[in-house]
Amino acid sequence: MLARLKTAPKRAKVPPPVNTVVMRRTYASEAVMVWIPLKLVAKRLGRGETRMLERHYSHLSEHYDT
Repeated sequence: MLARLKTAPKRAKVPPPVNTVVMRRTYASEAVMVWIPLKLVAKRLGRGETRMLERHYSHLSEHYDT
């Protein structure tokens, strides 16, 4: 799994400095902004709890205005 994550940017033909950390943060931000439940986002990111997501991303769902 880790090897696949390390090669994902290259396989997706995404130029540097995009890496797995940037992709995870982007996914989390975008998912929260389209009202995907934090519990589901946490599960997709491989986390058991939503505390970190609540702390860093919950403001996006409350104030995001399309």
